[in-house]
This record gives sequence, C-alpha cells and structure tokens, in this order.
Amino acid sequence: MVVYTVHESPKPLADPFERAARLVFINDRFHWLAAIFPAIWLLVKGMWWELVAYLVLISALIGVLDVLGATPATVSIIVVIVQIVFG
Repeated sequence: MVVYTVHESPKPLADPFERAARLVFINDRFHWLAAIFPAIWLLVKGMWWELVAYLVLISALIGVLDVLGATPATVSIIVVIVQIVFG
C-alpha cells in the first residue's frame, strides 16, 4: 500500500477548489540509500539543513556514548540503528 503525506500552505485559500489544487502529496516510504548512506543521500537531494541536523545528531550521539564508556561495537550498532530509522 502506498502512503502519502499531504502538505498544505500555512495560509490556505478560502475557495475549497483552489485550496485542493495547491495541496502537495509526497510519497512516504523507506529508502535503502538513505538508510545505508544518509549523509550522501541528503547531499544528493539538496537537504542541507537536514544534513546539518543529521551530522549534529550523530556527533552528539557518539560523544554521549563515548562519555558513557560504550565500546566501539556498541557505538557502531547504535549508529546503524539510527541510520535504519532515518532511511
């Protein structure tokens, strides 16, 4: 089943037909490339702010895990889980 997210302008028009014509439907799905190479996928798609947020999130996560004394294997597993969720 295909799932779409529907996006509407913050200031919708009063006319329901014009309002409906301006709705944007975006296919909501899992993307393997986004899960395996999220930074590259974000660069290719031109999602600059999302790339910055992803890099900050991963850096903060690795920093917190390092402070908590997590092993490199644990850090790798958690980063992979974040990437799969991101995908």
